[in-house]
Amino acid sequence: MAKKDDDKEKFDSEYALKMLNYTMTSYFGEIETATGSIVRTGKAPKYETVQELHLAIEGYFNKLTQAAINGAPHYPDVEDFCVYARISRETFNLWQQPGVKSSMFREEVKRFETSLAAYKKQLMFKGAIPAVPALADLNNNHGYTNQTSVVKHEYVRELPTIEEIARKLPG
Repeated sequence: MAKKDDDKEKFDSEYALKMLNYTMTSYFGEIETATGSIVRTGKAPKYETVQELHLAIEGYFNKLTQAAINGAPHYPDVEDFCVYARISRETFNLWQQPGVKSSMFREEVKRFETSLAAYKKQLMFKGAIPAVPALADLNNNHGYTNQTSVVKHEYVRELPTIEEIARKLPG
């Protein structure tokens, strides 16, 4: 039994190292965009155009794909993208607000969030990520809600009152 535990610990350690490498490469390393150009990440890149942001988003999804191919699938989320793109979450949120200079990115950011939610849902449906954390993430970060409602159908009759029950009891 100790062999299985050792194997599991080795797998967990290898997986953790792959995830750490993935995150640290994004944070301290370089970003390869979809066009093959390299963006150094020692300093946050400044996105001057929607196309530059689009290329960063495309690069992020390519990196997710490569991580999965390498046996270290990575849970996609907005904060992970922000680390990859070398921007703060506040900057990402600012891009969504109307009336600010950077709101030209708003539509691209909305498309990214929609793509991200679709990607997470596909991973969840295929069992690649646990459903409960994925649903919580979709609720917290993508505007989904858990709807709980009680609908009374016509074929359901009213429950009897206490008096009606008492009348039916023997004695």
